[in-house]
Amino acid sequence: MRNKRTIIYLLLTVLVCSIMFLYRQHKLEILPHPWDFEFFGHYPNPSLVLDCDFPDLPDKMMVYLVDAPEVTEESVLRLAHDVFDIPAAKEHFRGSHHMSYSFHINDDYLSVNTKTGGFTWEKKPQVRIDRSVDPRISSRKKEEKSVNLPDDETCKKLAKDFLSTNGLIPKDARMHKKVSSRSPGKKTVGFYRTINGFHTTGNGAGIRIEIGDNSEIVHVKKNWQKLHQLKQYPIKSPRQAFDEMVNGKGSSDRPKGKVKEISLKYYCSPMKQKYVQPVYMFKCEGPERVFFGQIPAIQDEYLISHEKSLQLLID
Repeated sequence: MRNKRTIIYLLLTVLVCSIMFLYRQHKLEILPHPWDFEFFGHYPNPSLVLDCDFPDLPDKMMVYLVDAPEVTEESVLRLAHDVFDIPAAKEHFRGSHHMSYSFHINDDYLSVNTKTGGFTWEKKPQVRIDRSVDPRISSRKKEEKSVNLPDDETCKKLAKDFLSTNGLIPKDARMHKKVSSRSPGKKTVGFYRTINGFHTTGNGAGIRIEIGDNSEIVHVKKNWQKLHQLKQYPIKSPRQAFDEMVNGKGSSDRPKGKVKEISLKYYCSPMKQKYVQPVYMFKCEGPERVFFGQIPAIQDEYLISHEKSLQLLID
C-alpha cells in the first residue's frame, strides 16, 4: 500500500513540475520600451490623416535577444592591424575609456564600442584643392573637382570586396541601391539589415563605407548585433497602431501630414540593447517634406512604459 502511495505521489510531483515548466516556457516576459531615448519625440500628438490601405500583417512577431559582444584588447588590436593596417603597438593604444577602445595614430582613427561591438575607422583624406578653380564655385565643388572619384558601380564593388576580404560582411546584409555623394570629395556605399524578412530601423544595424580620391577607402562604420530568437509576441493590428498613434501613444518628427505607408520594422539601437523588437513605421507626407512616425508594435500588456524604461536606464 505504501509503495502504491509513493508511486502516486511521485507521479503527481512529476505532473506538477511538468506543468510549471511548460507554463514558464510559454510565459512571455515583460519587455522594455523599444527605444531607450527620445528618438523622435518632438510631436507626441501628431495630426495624421490616413491616405493608404491598412496592410495585411501577422498578428505575432518574433522578439530577439542581443548577444553580448566579446570586445577585448586583443580583438581590437587585431582589427586595427589586420583590417586597417594600423601599427597595433600597445604604446599607441589608448585602452578602454568609458565604453570604447580607441586608436588615434597619425591620420588613422579607430574606435570600438565595448557595449555593442560596433566600430568606426576613419583615415584623413589627402584632398588636393585646385586653386585655379573659379573662386565663385563653392568650397564643396572645389573639393569635388580636385579628387578622382570612381563611378557608382565601382564604388559598390570596392565596398563589397573590402568587407568580404576582411570577413566583415554579415549574411543578412543588403546593399543600398543608391550611392550617396553628400560628403564632399567622397562617395558612400551603405548596407542595411533584414531580420526574418523585415527591414530594420535605427542606427544599430548598418554598414557605411566612404570612398575617396583614387578609389581609396577612407571611412568604415559598422553596427551589427548578434541575435538569437526569444519568443513570438502578440502585436497590434495596423488599425490599432494608427489609432494609438493619432491619440498620443507614438511620436513623430513633424506635427501633421498624410500617412502614405504603414510597415513593420525591427528597431536596432546604436546603444546597448537587450532586446530587438518590432515597431510600426508610418511614412507620411507633410507640407514641407516626407517624415516618419513610429509606435511600438508589441501589445502594451507586454511592455514597460517608456517613462519607466527611461528611469531604469538612468538608475
